[in-house]
Amino acid sequence: MIRDLWLSLKLGLPIMVAQTTQVILQITDALMIGRLGAVDLAASAFASSLFALFMVFSMSFTASIATLVAQARGARRHYLIFENFKHGAILSLIVGVLSFAILSAFVPALDLFGQPAAVAEAATPYLFCLALSCLPMALQNAIRQFSEGLGNVKTPMLVALFGVVLNVALNFLLIYGLYGFPRLELLGAGVATLISRSTMAGMMLWILFRSPFFRVYLPKRWSRSWRRKLALRNLQIGLPTASYSLFEIGAFSSVTIFVGWFGATALAAHQIVLNMATLTYVITLSLGYAATIRVGFAFGQKDFEACRRIGVGVGCFAFCFMSLSALVLFLLREQLPSWYISDSEVIALGAKLIVIAAVFQIFDGLQSVTTGVLRGYGDVQVPMLLCFVAYWVLGLPLGLFVGFSMGLEAVGLWIGLALGLGVMALVLSARFLRLSSRWMKGKTS
Repeated sequence: MIRDLWLSLKLGLPIMVAQTTQVILQITDALMIGRLGAVDLAASAFASSLFALFMVFSMSFTASIATLVAQARGARRHYLIFENFKHGAILSLIVGVLSFAILSAFVPALDLFGQPAAVAEAATPYLFCLALSCLPMALQNAIRQFSEGLGNVKTPMLVALFGVVLNVALNFLLIYGLYGFPRLELLGAGVATLISRSTMAGMMLWILFRSPFFRVYLPKRWSRSWRRKLALRNLQIGLPTASYSLFEIGAFSSVTIFVGWFGATALAAHQIVLNMATLTYVITLSLGYAATIRVGFAFGQKDFEACRRIGVGVGCFAFCFMSLSALVLFLLREQLPSWYISDSEVIALGAKLIVIAAVFQIFDGLQSVTTGVLRGYGDVQVPMLLCFVAYWVLGLPLGLFVGFSMGLEAVGLWIGLALGLGVMALVLSARFLRLSSRWMKGKTS
């Protein structure tokens, strides 16, 4: 199991870097916007919470590409590798266009979400820039998943790192108006994000057609045929995976909106803690993507014992890593919020929320890697339904009750999120152990 864990970590590390950059784009925006004041930080939190629904849906939808490409490699069905990517990429671009259209429709109606008027006004141009970035983001995610499904995880990592550096540089120039650039403040952060994501998509597209590594998998003659079976298979994995993520991030985004009803201070504290919790979550999420690739490859080879070893290894690592992360968050709960903002009220509330975040870190890591392992098996529909129940039937209603009826406000809403994560972690872990045992028995019987 140690060797399997090492291989998963070796594959997962570049994925972690690439995935983390998506979060770092938001974190760097928050750190720089926080210097503008609580209203601008709250506006970025509000806009980011809406955009996150579509960003996570798009990223999760393209996970079907990595799963099917890895399974085709494991089964030595090489002719399906590019075909799976082609159909998945087209569907991903359709998702990107729809995401842009829906978000654009939200832009002129932000005041309907019950946020303070100043927050809604400041968030409007920033959200439109984020909506435009859905298109290049969809293309970049599709090519990245193709590359990772083939085992090439370093190329997307390097492109993503370049994108972060570019975003930070553009933030300095456009938010604060340095070196003769206009001072655009919050709008500048949105423009920087749009340019960065477009540049990353262009780089990935250029590499796809110019790199010798990918050229092997590109067809000598391009076919315009649309194979309904392959498209449906992408949808069968992509839609439940994306819906799972949508239910999860939707719960967090809903909490962001509800927290906004308590004022800009509560919303700013919520955004700060959510940024910190998301950074550690993305690490285990990326390990889950690595597990998807490795389990998918082993599943294609019908090596079900390896599937179980991989799953147990990444699960144990996620539990230990997130326990350490929880300890660090708890010990530094008073200091961490001050990195973002100097407002004493925001810092005090942020410290309280960090205590809850430290608790659910453990469950968050465990459910994220277990989801990745099950996705490698192709098991996505039941986890999707379990996710809906955990967050929307149990966690969110409890959070609303504790937050509003019992008067705990933002703290109560976070308690509800912790419950949803705990239920998901335990139920999915049990499902993986039962499913992996069934496949192993089927092999030996």
